[in-house]
Amino acid sequence: MGSVSMREYRRLPPDQKDDDDANNARDDRHFITDGVRGRRLRPLEERRQRRAEGMDKLLALIGMTG
Repeated sequence: MGSVSMREYRRLPPDQKDDDDANNARDDRHFITDGVRGRRLRPLEERRQRRAEGMDKLLALIGMTG
């Protein structure tokens, strides 16, 4: 899912790359298997927040924070 999302992001026109709604719609596919994998289904906004926090932590670990 990560590589598909990244490819789709790269193909977006520049004016859509900062569009939160477009990015959320694309990235929400990461949650498709939550129920199947036994993850508790949390509200969508909570899942989005946790995903954003995870990405922030990853970027901090690799020294890419701004």
